[in-house]
Amino acid sequence: MARYLSPEWLAELARAIKNDGLAVPTGAAPLVVAVHVADAPQGPVDYELEAANGRITLRTEIPHRADVTLSVDFATARSIATGMLNAQTAFLAGTARLTGELTRLIECQPIFNALETALATLRDHTEFD
Repeated sequence: MARYLSPEWLAELARAIKNDGLAVPTGAAPLVVAVHVADAPQGPVDYELEAANGRITLRTEIPHRADVTLSVDFATARSIATGMLNAQTAFLAGTARLTGELTRLIECQPIFNALETALATLRDHTEFD
């Protein structure tokens, strides 16, 4: 069982996103959403979700400039991962901060959907502490 936000867990999340088969329109401009959790127990955790070429991929090496960044504290990230909260509700409640090209936010919906679907597949195999 992988520990939430550990490198092993992020690798499992990447596989879940890939295996889920969620697609984005192939003609859409590439879009990168960065996720930043500053106070995770193991230290800050950053990863990116990129929608490009009709697919969504996760990267832990952050070579690109994100179009939109989602910054959350660990408690909020854990609530999203466990399904107790979704990213949109966290934003509206002020527990998640979005920065960047917010006009592209509507384009982020397939990425957030992919993330929520992938998180759901990992819940039973994740150690949340």
